Amino acid sequence: MIELEYQRAIEILDKNKEKLTVLAELLLEKEVIFKDDLTKIFGKRPFDDELPYIETEETEETEVQKTETKEEDKKEITEENKN
Repeated sequence: MIELEYQRAIEILDKNKEKLTVLAELLLEKEVIFKDDLTKIFGKRPFDDELPYIETEETEETEVQKTETKEEDKKEITEENKN
């Protein structure tokens, strides 16, 4: 199974070699690229419209961590302003 997927990956890379070269050159030039740049090179992803919105569940622990982080940020800002 792994060998099959490895071969599939090689085929995809070979098929898109020219596009990957354009991407590499663009990255060397700009260092940072955006989705629009990728769309220009590779075209629109065929499954973009099919992806459902996935809502993540936040646990109570996550909410507590967010609150603690906000409080710590406020303390840091207050201390920085005192100095």
